[in-house]
Amino acid sequence: MLHHGKVAILIILLGLAFNGIGCGPSYEERQAREKTEKEEQVRKREAEISTLSGQISEKYNSIYFPPRSIGTAAFTYELQNFFSTVGARTILFTGYLEDVEKEEHGIIVEFLCPLGKDYYLHKRAIRFRLTAPEERAKQFLEAEREDPSFLSLRYYAEPDYFVVARIEKLVRAKRYEMYSSGNGDEIEVDIEIAPSFASTGELIEALPIPAYLTESPDN
Repeated sequence: MLHHGKVAILIILLGLAFNGIGCGPSYEERQAREKTEKEEQVRKREAEISTLSGQISEKYNSIYFPPRSIGTAAFTYELQNFFSTVGARTILFTGYLEDVEKEEHGIIVEFLCPLGKDYYLHKRAIRFRLTAPEERAKQFLEAEREDPSFLSLRYYAEPDYFVVARIEKLVRAKRYEMYSSGNGDEIEVDIEIAPSFASTGELIEALPIPAYLTESPDN
């Protein structure tokens, strides 16, 4: 009789356990909820970035780059035409800080501006080399830098800065190599490299993009 009682209790406990599992959300439901939450976080973040970039653009009367009409498959001519129509106005873009360099004619601050959201996939971008006074360059030299261990992963994250610049010119980025033929003649070959374009100009302002402009969704 005692044995039957234990079996009955075990059956009841198992029934309650399965019933509890059945009452909770399924794996598919949890996945769908997580996807919705992630999409909401992305939408919120994009709205934050758009608001701040709009404020900066208004302050400097800047044109946002790249415009929607220019995508990852843009030709050099289209980019050159865009900058020629901008004229003396400044542009605003988001970019990764790549380097600070001292040259004969001054200090160069270099930013990488992806043509599209997923730079790590298509590798199409413009390398902006912008002249800057030494005082402005100090903000980059004194800023916290990326851990070298994670440099290869940085392009999966958002760019570092909002950059306001006045552009002078844009060219297609190429690497030139010399080959020697059998008869001693040298042959010059140009090879396209990523990023695909290089541009020069003047740095007007650079503002770090904050990790979160409003309260973190994790808080």
